[in-house]
This record gives sequence, structure tokens and C-alpha cells, in this order.
Amino acid sequence: MKTYLVKLAAVVVIMMVGHYVILFTIRTPIPAEYWVREFIVVKQYQAAAMPSPKLIFAGGSFTLFGIDAVEVQRSLGLPAINLGLHAGMRLEDHLAEVSLAAKPGDVVVLSLEPAYYNYYTYRWNGWDLRNAIAWDHASLDSLPFGRRLQLFVESSDISISLDLVETGIIEHFFPTSLRRRQEALGPDQAIIARYLAEQGKSPVFVFDISNLDSNGDMLNTEGTTIALEGKKTSPMEPASISPYAESVLVPFLAEMKNRQVRVFFDYTPYMLSLKPGEEWKESEVAFSGEIRRIGGELLEQRDAFFYPNSLFFNSYLHLNAQGREKRTQTLIEALRHKLKLPAGS
Repeated sequence: MKTYLVKLAAVVVIMMVGHYVILFTIRTPIPAEYWVREFIVVKQYQAAAMPSPKLIFAGGSFTLFGIDAVEVQRSLGLPAINLGLHAGMRLEDHLAEVSLAAKPGDVVVLSLEPAYYNYYTYRWNGWDLRNAIAWDHASLDSLPFGRRLQLFVESSDISISLDLVETGIIEHFFPTSLRRRQEALGPDQAIIARYLAEQGKSPVFVFDISNLDSNGDMLNTEGTTIALEGKKTSPMEPASISPYAESVLVPFLAEMKNRQVRVFFDYTPYMLSLKPGEEWKESEVAFSGEIRRIGGELLEQRDAFFYPNSLFFNSYLHLNAQGREKRTQTLIEALRHKLKLPAGS
């Protein structure tokens, strides 16, 4: 029995060592969210082409689906870019994209999902690591050895190392089967050229750069109106800001202030079958105080984001075309008021 346990322990140790050796040494285009990389490249290209002052809408997929930057630009007479990406991205990654796009005089509207204020921490998860290995491995590999080892221990599982090996074999023997991933890993200029050639060509909803308009908005989200049920955001959230979120947001706000960039915080939608009572107002007051405490300002109250199920697309964070139209109109009026823009501008 003792011999068996020793052999078993040896096998486990060998497997673990092999797992980490693979993570440190092999880089292949494993399954991941490659569209995020392409969207980042295209949206930064669009933002760089816009004069300042401009409006920058940033956040996860609610921003991607829920705002019509073209209509905002038309109504307010200011260039507007939808920098919405993916709610699985880390807070500091969203803010880094805003920092790249923002110039003096710009106005940022940061619509963060509640988890960014409370639940996300400094720890990475498997999604973070998988995408870093897939399309941002240069940044990952530039980290000190100790930090990379920490990330691998905290957030990896055996599926990632198996995918690295399997994809390496596929890449060697069947490279054409990975064409789309390789395109997403190409030079920025190649991605931009492909976007300009394919812009608007997708007739259906798809996570692809061909489905972005000239202001970074997602196209073809009409779909079928779905009465979504299940997971949703409570109107009581968020009510506070965690120490981790504060440690990321405070330096960002200071940087934006130094650059003469104004930052507004805003909410993401609350999918409600029935109008809630007054309990949410207590959370609203608490959260407003938290935002002021870290040096920020709110654009709207959260009851502007209470929507019926019929205005959502395929997720409790994704408004359909009708929901986006409603959301965009309230956003326009809020910005007109806050920025003291004349009516009809």
C-alpha cells in the first residue's frame, strides 16, 4: 500500500510539473475569445480617428449592446465611440483601454457591471488566463517569473495545458483550420484593413468586426424579443466599492483629471418583471456617496435602468434594438443636462 501511494504521489507531482512547464513554454492559439482582441484593435483605431472633445462609452457587453453611439453623436454634435467590450475582462484592462483612447477635453461614461465594484479581485480566473495565453501572451510573458507562477497556480487547470498541446499539434498538421484565430493574432494594421473591407457585411448577429459600425456599436441585434428569466442584477446592487476596486479606480480618476478628461459613472440595466419598491433608494444613496468619496460623479440614478424583460436580447445585460433605442435617448438627455448642452444640440 505504501509503495502504491508513493508511486501515485510521484505521478501527481510529475503531472503538475509537466502542467506548469507547458504553461511557461508553449504558446499556441488555444480556444479563447479572439473577437475581444479584434474589437480592441478596431475600436482604438476608431477612437484615434475622432477629434476631441469626444464622448467615450466604456464597460462590458452592456455598453457594447446597449448604446447607439451614432445616435448620440448625431443628437449632441460630439464625436462618440462605443468602447464596450466584455464583462469578463478585468477592471484594470477596461480602464487601460479608456486611457489609450482618452484625450484632453474628452468625456468618459463608465458603465461597470456591479461585480466590478464588489466581487472581482486581484486574482485572475481561468478566463483571464486563457485569453492572455491565446492573444495577449506578450504581456503575460513579460511579467516576472514569480507573478506568472502565481497566476498559473491560482487560475489554471489541466484543460489549459492540454489545449496548448492539442492546438500545437493541430497548428502543425492542420494550420488552415485555425485561420480565424491566426487572423485575430495578426498585426493591428491587418485587422483594421480587414475591418474596413468587411464593415457592415454581416447580415446577422455575430461577434465579428464585420458587425461593428463606424462608432463601435454592435449591429444586427434585433433578434427575437425574448422574455428572459433567471439570473439578473438586483436593484440593490451596487451599494459599496471594495478596497480592490477603489485601489484601481482612484489612480485612474486622478490620471483622467490630470489629463482634463471628465469621467461619469453609470449603471447597467436591471431586468425587472415588476416595478420594485423603494428599497433600492437606500443603496442608491450609499453608492452615490461611495462614488463621491473616491472622486467620481454619477451620471444618472439607477431607476433610469429599470427595464422590462421584453427589452433584452440574449442576456440580462444585453438590450435588444428597442431597449438600446430607449437607453440611448435617456443617455442623450442625461449628457445634455450634465454637460449643459443646448436643447437640440
